[in-house]
Amino acid sequence: MSCSLANTPLIRLIDYLDEKLKKWWETPEVTNALLTDRMYHLTHLELVRTGSLMMTKETSSTAQIQYKTDTINIFDYYRDQYDIELQHPEMPLFICDDGEPAMYPAEVITMEIVRPLKSDGRHFLPLLTFLERQIGKSWSNEPDLVKNQLKNIDFHLSSSQESQFGSLKLSSKLPYDTMSFETGNMVYCDWFEKFHNYTILNTTIPLITISLNKMDMRKFQWPAELISIVLY
Repeated sequence: MSCSLANTPLIRLIDYLDEKLKKWWETPEVTNALLTDRMYHLTHLELVRTGSLMMTKETSSTAQIQYKTDTINIFDYYRDQYDIELQHPEMPLFICDDGEPAMYPAEVITMEIVRPLKSDGRHFLPLLTFLERQIGKSWSNEPDLVKNQLKNIDFHLSSSQESQFGSLKLSSKLPYDTMSFETGNMVYCDWFEKFHNYTILNTTIPLITISLNKMDMRKFQWPAELISIVLY
């Protein structure tokens, strides 16, 4: 599938993945989920395609293809065919599956940063994973950094079938603290056990305060392990 490139905002695939996942090649399942049903642009072919980008175990220096009368690796192929000197021959290649699967280096792919064409839940990343990758191991001690990362975002709660829009920030509550519930108090752990049939696993991690959009002023606390972030 090809279409016009006029005024299409694009970002380099490598830059996009570094921003979202840092060492993205270490988590192929998360990377692949993030790149499902996207519009992407192959810079050397001047085409925009629709499909899924799937990371492979091959690299530009290892993958062999038939070119003219020789078998050469993809690094040499891009140098000879397109006069492109790949800067990251050690990076995994991607299969662009739009009906005509082929492998491409990540550095010759750019993407439109828009919602996936299909919303089937595969573009969600666990909040704990997101925070660890964005801030590091000390994220639970960095409430301001967490708050800045999680303003005005789409997120998914384990109990909901739809994504919600709002802001997330670290609360001062822990799972074993008490909450006001109707006419009495209840421990957060007990509340989730009773009403969601879920046992909170990370009892030392602060709960997350969820503030929904301005049309809904409710705020409530939720375990980070039950929240996923929608990645675009």
